[in-house]
This record gives sequence, C-alpha cells and structure tokens, in this order.
Amino acid sequence: MLEFYKKLWEILKEVERIEKDKHNQQGGYKYASESAIKERFHPIFAQHGIVLQPTAITDMLLIPPSGDKKSYITTFVQHFALLDLESGHSLPIVVYASGGDTLDKGAWKALTGAIK
Repeated sequence: MLEFYKKLWEILKEVERIEKDKHNQQGGYKYASESAIKERFHPIFAQHGIVLQPTAITDMLLIPPSGDKKSYITTFVQHFALLDLESGHSLPIVVYASGGDTLDKGAWKALTGAIK
C-alpha cells in the first residue's frame, strides 16, 4: 500500500495548481471546470496507472422548491475508489454531493461537483 501512497504523492507534486477557467456571473466568482480538472489529472493518472472509479450512490434525497425558490435540490453521498492498476490497491473516497436545478439536472450537477 505504501507504493500506492507514493504514487499519489508524485501526482500531487506534479499538479501545483489548476487554472480557474470559468466565471459564475450570478455569484461573481471564478472556478475550475470539471473539464479543466480532468484535462490536468487524466494524463498524470494514466501515466501512474491510477483510475477514479465511482462505486455507489447512497442516501439520495430530492428536496422540492419552497418559498420563492424555483430549484429542486438533489443531495446524495457519492462513493468512489481510487484504484492502483499496478498493485490492485484501492483507496475509498466518500463525497457529499448537492446540486440544484429547476428541471432534471440536479443529480448531474451534484455528480459533477463530487467528481471535482
């Protein structure tokens, strides 16, 4: 397992910063898109034989709009495994995800946030 952790350390040393490539007009802030994050990590993960595998979604809840709100809020717990293809070791990751949308995209927004 130590070799797997060493690989993760090497990956962290290679990724100093991810540029914020998007701007949220409503909130007035910049952020790194899922695409920017994937473009930065994918080649390094591939080089080291590391895969991020979604394994389960639990505790999903759909909260309907209330008051003057128009969005449904979808929340769930997303489980991933970070897999080392060379050694077979895995590292479980648990992320609490939430996404809001007026139609049917809340779960997808929450999943995108969980992946990021």
